[in-house]
Amino acid sequence: MVSQTVAQIIPQSRYRLNSPTVILETFEDEVVIVNLESGTYYSLGTTGATICGAVEHGATSRQIEAALAEHFEGDGAAMAQAASTFLSELEREGIVLVATDADEGGAATSPDAAAPRQTTAKRPFEIPTLQKYTDMQELLLLDPIHEVDDSGWPKSKS
Repeated sequence: MVSQTVAQIIPQSRYRLNSPTVILETFEDEVVIVNLESGTYYSLGTTGATICGAVEHGATSRQIEAALAEHFEGDGAAMAQAASTFLSELEREGIVLVATDADEGGAATSPDAAAPRQTTAKRPFEIPTLQKYTDMQELLLLDPIHEVDDSGWPKSKS
């Protein structure tokens, strides 16, 4: 029997970034994610960036599907399945968590609030991929990266 994640069992799951353990930075159509506990970093292309952008805005699984339909041309059912599979992979890697009721405070409540609006022509849908890199783990695990507080990047000690 195939193991199912919570997100596959509850279709209206809401996700959140696993912060402060995971940091995410968006560069145009690419997202770079760093897990500060493992030193692993990841790269996402356009489709994965759209999904992570929706997660950052507190999107539910249905709102993520709506964001994909707004940004990409393709079969809606195939996009929904690809998003579900991708979110499960992000969950396995510890990048995102299924949000609990306690996380719902500032969550998005409508598809319009879930992701940035599309301003250009739709692109062909591509299956989102998570490229995982472990080649810089030793460097990323060195201090002072782990001395990050709420104000952001570590500052020099006085």
